[in-house]
Amino acid sequence: MALTDIAIKSSKPRESTYKLSDGRGLQLHVTHLGSKLWRLAYRFDGKQKLMALGSYPDVSLAQARDKVDGVRKLLAAGADPMAARKTENIARRLAVEDSFAAVAKKWRESWKAARSESHTVYVWRRLEADVFPAIGTRPIAEIEAPELVALMKAVEKRDALDIAKRALQTCSQIYRYAIAHGVAKRNPAVDIRPSDVLASRKKENYARLAGKELPELLRKIEVYNGSTVTRVAIKLMAMTFVRTDELIGARWEEFDMDGARWDIPAERMKMTTPHIVPLSTQAVTLLRSLHTLTGHSALLFPGERDHEKSMSNNTIFGALDRMGYAGRMTGHGFRGIASTLLHERGWPHEHIELQLAHQQRSQVSASYNHVLYLQPRANMMQAWSDFLDACVVGKVVAVSGWCVASADFLTPPAGTALPRMKRLKWFRRARMETDEVSPRKSAAEAFRCRGPTAPGGAIPTHQSAESCKSTTARRKRRLWRHRMAPITSKPSGSATPVISKSEGSRSNTTLIVTRTPYTKPISSGKASSAYRSARLKPLVAFKNRTRMTGVYSNSV
Repeated sequence: MALTDIAIKSSKPRESTYKLSDGRGLQLHVTHLGSKLWRLAYRFDGKQKLMALGSYPDVSLAQARDKVDGVRKLLAAGADPMAARKTENIARRLAVEDSFAAVAKKWRESWKAARSESHTVYVWRRLEADVFPAIGTRPIAEIEAPELVALMKAVEKRDALDIAKRALQTCSQIYRYAIAHGVAKRNPAVDIRPSDVLASRKKENYARLAGKELPELLRKIEVYNGSTVTRVAIKLMAMTFVRTDELIGARWEEFDMDGARWDIPAERMKMTTPHIVPLSTQAVTLLRSLHTLTGHSALLFPGERDHEKSMSNNTIFGALDRMGYAGRMTGHGFRGIASTLLHERGWPHEHIELQLAHQQRSQVSASYNHVLYLQPRANMMQAWSDFLDACVVGKVVAVSGWCVASADFLTPPAGTALPRMKRLKWFRRARMETDEVSPRKSAAEAFRCRGPTAPGGAIPTHQSAESCKSTTARRKRRLWRHRMAPITSKPSGSATPVISKSEGSRSNTTLIVTRTPYTKPISSGKASSAYRSARLKPLVAFKNRTRMTGVYSNSV
């Protein structure tokens, strides 16, 4: 007799399990606990079998009868329904284990060993936000290139072009792992070029100011009325020019105040190699004052709400925005400013790159050269901090667009040669202001008559008379002597530009800066003649403009 819903609902538990038959082998087993279970009795290959179809009321009477129809079709086709179900369950389990998200988790365990924790967390969050919702549950071997393209397009729509490209790169790494472990046979990501499917956009570097704008920024930092901890963070970033994440994640245990050094562990570095930052006296003083504010925490810059986490880099961005530098300056911009000014002043490229923790371009050189240049870098960092102090108190002036300070602040130690192109730049400027020689010709003359490096990092003096005997060469040597002296501090007293006729020592050479009207010269020959005769005002006037003009003197 066929079952009905009323009969099923009215069935009560007994001391032992009993069954109610619906026909065609479908049975309802009622246990002594009151559970009602669907079972299908069938014979296959001469053996009687009992197949579970679910429980009532999760599986209704009508659904149970539909399942019986499906099982009978398999039996008619000569297949064992229970064996077919087992195979289906295995395939479903393998599909879950070999899904893109599951393989990505296994890939992460091997990949993160050579990455910093912050970078690992960032990449994984990017996968969870943009990749897993689209293809995370799909078997990795079944995913095709169009699915990855659709994923990238979805990310691009929110104006995150760089994240879309990086997501594709990460997917490609996961596929390489899957192929190596036999989970996938091909990598569809290698068939996709981002330029073919994504809109192109001009690459933009981190926003940063020009060197001549640095003094004003530093003065605004000094009077910033926000959090004291935030102001200290920005000042330390300017002094050490480390990356933003490296600064805000700093811990007190990494600092040796007595030794004036900061040891950043490899797991916090972008290149996953330990980094040593020599500290200037100003930086040590700043850190000691900060310790009175945040010394109770393991972090230098703990978050305002959660002291177990570091402050957000948006805190630094927000402070710079409130100072009026929105879109013009970032925390990373201090690195670019420091690199530019230190290179212009002649500090060795190797020392600057080591201080920036940049990876050497040549892997061969990196594997052989392990020199850290700690003492030269310490000298450089002290000179840089002195230079920043000079910017704050106004001892730095702008000359022809350059940020120039006293030689005591930013000049490399004695014996360090300035780059050739810098000598050429100063020489060309001097020639164009005082003589009729064209820039192209003056450049050629500068290279023909450059001399050896003078002590103290000075620009080279002229060579012997035997090497330059022509009238043009003599005129060039005269300009070279008086215009190529090392830059020193702005003097007090008379503001009249003076060039001494003395040929004595240049150790006390002084830069005097005056502002003069700028009008087009009537005759460049007359200007040159006046300069050679008086040697007092090598200043050139041009129409409707003013500019800063520097003159060097040995006698002030």
